[in-house]
Amino acid sequence: MATHIERIGIKARKSPSLVFTTSYHHLADIDNLRKCYGMLAADKAAGKDGVT
Repeated sequence: MATHIERIGIKARKSPSLVFTTSYHHLADIDNLRKCYGMLAADKAAGKDGVT
């Protein structure tokens, strides 16, 4: 299942001349942020000092 952000990317690749006037409502969508957070691998978010 594609997230909103993935769908924006797909649409942009298919129509390079398409102008996006705003995408903030996709980025700030709490449900979408939770879904994306849930898709992150637990061991892939190490900080600069190596602490996860």
